[in-house]
Amino acid sequence: MTTRDQDERRRAEWARYRTLYADGYGDPCPRRAATRRYLQRWLEGHYVKTWLDVGSGAADYSDLAASHGIRLTRTDPGIEEGDDVPAHRLADHYGAASFDLVTSFDCLEHLLPDELDGCIRQIWETARVAAIVSVGAFRSSWRGHDDLHLTIATAGDWTTRIADAWGSATVECPYTDSTPFIWAAK
Repeated sequence: MTTRDQDERRRAEWARYRTLYADGYGDPCPRRAATRRYLQRWLEGHYVKTWLDVGSGAADYSDLAASHGIRLTRTDPGIEEGDDVPAHRLADHYGAASFDLVTSFDCLEHLLPDELDGCIRQIWETARVAAIVSVGAFRSSWRGHDDLHLTIATAGDWTTRIADAWGSATVECPYTDSTPFIWAAK
């Protein structure tokens, strides 16, 4: 598949996503509170000055970033206030190791399967200190449930895929109202 074909396919997927969610695009999911608690705890133990949040949707962690003196950049093709940078081209756009922290919460499962590994690598390449992701679609019962979760795998498969791309990964699931957080430090 050519880059042009992939771009056209990606535009069609995003159009479908926005149509399905209409005015509620990126509405905060119930796991956002758990993600915020996890980030607060993680940031207290790490020195970070720049942060890129990939696939932000409506989850705006600007206040959390500001309270830690961090410059936050949000990227999501579906939000006006975020950079419109495709997830599989992060390092190409921003440069390698250009952000201390790169995060992506409940986003990877919405990517096309053939661009997923490239995105996971780009998250790692763009991070200077650490990367953190969480993936919401890991139940096989979700297959055919909707058209939004384009890549569904078990939690173990997600962890293996990410660890293979990043060289290592730590899995933490400190809250009952969240999916596991997968992170690695450089």
